[in-house]
Amino acid sequence: CMKLVKKNGGNSIAVYRPRNQKKRHMAEQLVAENRVNFACAADYSADGEMFHIVESIIRRVRSDFDFEQMEKRNQEKFSRHKSATE
Repeated sequence: CMKLVKKNGGNSIAVYRPRNQKKRHMAEQLVAENRVNFACAADYSADGEMFHIVESIIRRVRSDFDFEQMEKRNQEKFSRHKSATE
């Protein structure tokens, strides 16, 4: 399902137990096969890698949303302008 999420524009994170080398290797393989965006240890602390990845994903989603809204407003502004000049 992570590949499907990624394929449809989402972001997926493979998480593994820090001391489990077999699981880490499996997660790294998912990245190498382009099935997930990220692989990292299951460390959910506020300064951990997972936190920074999720924070970046959220910032990106917000930025994309803001851009789309700005573009929509700009298009509406100029479509009204075009109607007024016709």
